[in-house]
Amino acid sequence: MEKKYIETAREVLSNYGSGQGVDLQHLLAVLIGPKATPELCGRLSAKGLQDLADLTEHELRKEGLTLTQAQRVMAGFQVGRKWSFISAAEQRFTVRSPEDAYNYMRSKIAYEKQEVFYVLYLNTKNQVIYERAVFKGSLNASLVHPRETYRFAIQHAAASIVCAHNHPSQDPSPSREDLDITKRLAECGKLMGIELLDHLVVCSEKYVSLKEKGCL
Repeated sequence: MEKKYIETAREVLSNYGSGQGVDLQHLLAVLIGPKATPELCGRLSAKGLQDLADLTEHELRKEGLTLTQAQRVMAGFQVGRKWSFISAAEQRFTVRSPEDAYNYMRSKIAYEKQEVFYVLYLNTKNQVIYERAVFKGSLNASLVHPRETYRFAIQHAAASIVCAHNHPSQDPSPSREDLDITKRLAECGKLMGIELLDHLVVCSEKYVSLKEKGCL
């Protein structure tokens, strides 16, 4: 069964050439190698491409991969990241002001029906190199944990971050929780050497920058 599945995955990849028409499950089978099974590859692919790409070696091993298999999968994603880095280098968005950040994130979160905590990860030139919705739901300081926020900053070698979340009420006035979250993230960022440049409260027609309000 194992041999047949890996051979099938390789045939699918060969037939499609560039791999654009190959599903994630078959690509994972090729990366994992001879011990790949439909069950293992199906379970991993069900996580979705972004979540799977962010798994650490330890987390991949908890999913049932050996050390060598986990390293193969991580290497595959690293190659993809390097290609993405090269192809997107001239198209990166630069955050020069709170208004820039608002304009960039407005369409992503302003119209959500629940609160979404979104983070832009920037390089030394304040260009966006990665972005992610870190949390969805009613925000509070215990749920929006610095560990998750800065985990992706470390993975992508970000120099700084800009955070934002929406208020479905369309009132951008920051709450006490918003201020607490900002303070906690800023303190952790200073310890890690990854600056929190701003935290925006985003609504469809207006926003509030906590940096402009003197909270950073």
